[in-house]
Amino acid sequence: MNEFPQKVQETLKIMENEGVEIAFDFDNFESLKSEEIGYAYVAPTVPLNAPVWKFLAEKNIEVLSNEYISNIINELLEIDTVGITGTLGKTSTTHTVAEIFRAAGYNVWSCSSRMGNLLSEVIIDGIVNGLHKSNDVAVLELPHGTSRLMSKVELKVGIITNIFPDHLDEFDYSMEKYVERKLFITQSSEILISGIQCKENIESFRDDVIYYCHEHELCKVQGNMENGLLNINYNIPELGLEGNFNTPFKLRGYYFDNSIGAAAAALAYGISEESIKKDYPILKVLKGIWNT
Repeated sequence: MNEFPQKVQETLKIMENEGVEIAFDFDNFESLKSEEIGYAYVAPTVPLNAPVWKFLAEKNIEVLSNEYISNIINELLEIDTVGITGTLGKTSTTHTVAEIFRAAGYNVWSCSSRMGNLLSEVIIDGIVNGLHKSNDVAVLELPHGTSRLMSKVELKVGIITNIFPDHLDEFDYSMEKYVERKLFITQSSEILISGIQCKENIESFRDDVIYYCHEHELCKVQGNMENGLLNINYNIPELGLEGNFNTPFKLRGYYFDNSIGAAAAALAYGISEESIKKDYPILKVLKGIWNT
């Protein structure tokens, strides 16, 4: 156990205290009482030629799929959920959306990679501890690993920031497979917000995407910088939304694009301009990121 990072060790100890039997490098499957095993879950990282698969098949033990678990999460998660995926900017977008909702008076349960490397574990732990019951809305970062367990969760608003080559070693160095994993959000989102860079990957799946960007004729939400202010212009006919406003802004780079995306998601959900500007939630998040 000492080989694991400190946070992982703490989690394993909690599991042991809850009665979970933990075994490392275990391969003595014959010692297990298979008749006492009702179901099994095998992590996606376990290769198909691993001995555990043979054991489960021979003993006719049902293996729970990611989709099965995702459906359970969806049934339990009875509040509106905003999900954020993409290659870059997921974390800053997640915190910005959450801060905007808080400024609008919502109780927000937010999960991002700043809370742990295994976000699926953080999300499930939050559900077990009832965080979804004590909040009005969930704002969840959904990296490609976490998306396996969240692929069937119905999102009120989904955001995909961008798609660039990354983590390809986990996808047989196939950009096509990587993109496919990210695009789960096109099916699970009632309202889909996307950076314009993703258009060529998304347009064949749905035609009602609300694109955002700095400046492009296809973007329904656009932003630009002037005199230290982020100016947001939006025209979303299908939601009956049109207007413009500005809010203080200090940083550039992809934080700029992601702040536009966060504003687009908030507007699409029904958050007012005033709430997006109130107490400068975007600037508050960016200052926090800058100082960490």
